[in-house]
Amino acid sequence: MENTFPLQLISDFIEYNNLKINNVIKLKGDVSTRKYYRIFSEGENFIISLYPENLGDDLKRYVNLTRVYETHKIPVPKILYHDFEKNVAVLEDLGENLLYESERERVIKFIDEIFGILKKIRDINLKSNFKYLLDEVKLTDELNFFGKYFSILIGDGGEEKILEEEFKRIVKKTLEDYPMVFCHRDFMVRNMIEKNERIFIIDFQDSTYGPFFYDISSFLNDSLTLEFSEITYLFKKFTEMINVKRENALENFMYTSLQRSLKALGTFSKQIYLGKNKYIPLFSHSLKKSLFYIEEIGNFPNIKRFVEKGFFLLKKN
Repeated sequence: MENTFPLQLISDFIEYNNLKINNVIKLKGDVSTRKYYRIFSEGENFIISLYPENLGDDLKRYVNLTRVYETHKIPVPKILYHDFEKNVAVLEDLGENLLYESERERVIKFIDEIFGILKKIRDINLKSNFKYLLDEVKLTDELNFFGKYFSILIGDGGEEKILEEEFKRIVKKTLEDYPMVFCHRDFMVRNMIEKNERIFIIDFQDSTYGPFFYDISSFLNDSLTLEFSEITYLFKKFTEMINVKRENALENFMYTSLQRSLKALGTFSKQIYLGKNKYIPLFSHSLKKSLFYIEEIGNFPNIKRFVEKGFFLLKKN
């Protein structure tokens, strides 16, 4: 057995289910500080989610959100065991059949099901249990975070100050004309698993209220490469499903997509700055998406000049 997880943390679960553990392996993580492990036992496998001590409230939020998603008939992994004192949970193992860019046709195959799930998420009405809201303050903070770490990464510290007015315009256009709705927050193909011809949603612990088109923007732009004509076609298909007919819907979507792409670019900039070069492909994807929407919308000369410097960084790597 690979000694990567202290099994005494879930001894009650093991004893209650009379499990014989064959192996435990640590799973590849994301940019969070949570750790994930797969338990191989005779008959059935499980996923362990281990939270750092300072994120105990996040586990409680995840447990609560799981119940909310299940109540709304949104397919998510079942929580089989949790211990708030030890900051650990055991989850149903859905396997590793993630939807990825390399399986684009498979994504399109499930598009109606995915859009149906997203519509159910948007219909959730939850009044509390949020770490934050994706409001003006949070969206602005995310853009400032991008400005800070992107400038550090490209060796141009201090220039981010000239971006503030353009950041304000992005946030204003992202939030105006449409109400905030419940959001998964990372609704992308990397957070969808296919099991038995059905799509399950994972990584929803940061669900909160946010911009009207935030999740559809995430889905059509993050981890999925589509031509703009394909994006607009699928966006129109989705707006028809939720009965939105305003002429400015596509414009609002593009501003939301730009904010989301810059936010992601800031996240990956920090990771690369910390020496984690495995994030360079995601950095490149977000860089191209950001520049595309900057050029498509227009009138962001300072951000455009700033973002273009990232391509020189890619050439060095």
